[in-house]
Amino acid sequence: MQHKSLNLECTINLHKKLYKVDFKKRAARALFEVKKFVKQLLNVKQIKVDSNLNKKIWKKGRRYAPFKIRVRIVKKTEHVTRTTSGVPFVFIYEVK
Repeated sequence: MQHKSLNLECTINLHKKLYKVDFKKRAARALFEVKKFVKQLLNVKQIKVDSNLNKKIWKKGRRYAPFKIRVRIVKKTEHVTRTTSGVPFVFIYEVK
């Protein structure tokens, strides 16, 4: 089984993306915007968010999401056999 991986560190400005969003939907929209950013950047369908990143976004409640967040994006592809290529997936971690 062969593994390919790609590591990136990015700062995502959520303040621009959460402008004029209902207060009750801000944390959920912030998580959606992080996933959307990664989809556009790496063109993948399967995205898994680390629980620490999720807790950081929801830390102050649903109204007060952070303005900027620094994330580490890890793209992995697992090849099961030589003839079939695996499906790429992405993990998103918080950078401290």
